[in-house]
Amino acid sequence: MEVEKMRSVETDSVPGPAFHSSIFPARRHEPGIDTHMKDALGAVPLGRSCRAADPEILPHDLLRVRGAADLCIADRLPDWVTAYLARTCWVVVRRSAPLEGMLPVGLRGNSRGERFAAYLPAEAILERITPEDLVRRASWRFYGRRELPALRSLDVVGQMMADFALQWGPTGSVGFEVATGAPTAKTSSDLDLVIRAPSELKIDVCRRLRIRLAERVAVRTDVLIETGAGAIALDEYACGSLPILLRSSIGPKLVYNPWETNDECCLHIPRTRIPGTGNASFSAESSSRHSDSGCSCIGSRKRRNGT
Repeated sequence: MEVEKMRSVETDSVPGPAFHSSIFPARRHEPGIDTHMKDALGAVPLGRSCRAADPEILPHDLLRVRGAADLCIADRLPDWVTAYLARTCWVVVRRSAPLEGMLPVGLRGNSRGERFAAYLPAEAILERITPEDLVRRASWRFYGRRELPALRSLDVVGQMMADFALQWGPTGSVGFEVATGAPTAKTSSDLDLVIRAPSELKIDVCRRLRIRLAERVAVRTDVLIETGAGAIALDEYACGSLPILLRSSIGPKLVYNPWETNDECCLHIPRTRIPGTGNASFSAESSSRHSDSGCSCIGSRKRRNGT
């Protein structure tokens, strides 16, 4: 049973090439960035408004960039990625270790086979939208196609989350469409949600929430609980079986208490454990296997060389 849990996550990813320091020379010291690298992704300054108090950038956050030149990658950009960035310059933060001050990000195309992983220098971020931002603004009432069942369900979900006093937000294709206006969701789309819970949630609360979602939401919901150490599935946690699968920045692991330790603090992880980039069935919830091929940086190599 435990082996099957681990395998179910591992098979969601395909090998990605690892970065090599010989290709990425040491970058100049930038106090506004390096001193803020904290936990999995760190409290990284955003755009030109860099302050020590800026919040942490976390998995599921959406970041706006200028274009392909801002991305550091290991493979040639596929044609669909070039076309994607011509339409919308938004990338999603994926769950992985940061690399030399860069954030792990991903791009998702129209089909499940169109997934691309990359790294983004923090100074290239123009704007950031979190799932929680969408809730605070009730953005789905103004952006996105309200005729889609998943988008129509967000008002109902919002009331439930308020009843339980939970901090939450939409992710996946629905969250992306609501945030950016790009038509990424479909009539058949599930509703992906994230709950931020740095303090332990009682299983009874999760069970009641799970029942309400099943009874009152017209589409299938897929809910992840972010614990600070990683993420667990609401459905699995509500069942009460232990150990439970924790999706962490260094890959999946089976744990007995997903709130006990801060496994996302992984800047000390050896280079061989850092996920790579390129074509991959990546998700913010899955791990990546790695290979030893080289990589290159589009656009930002001069900046990283200090020239």
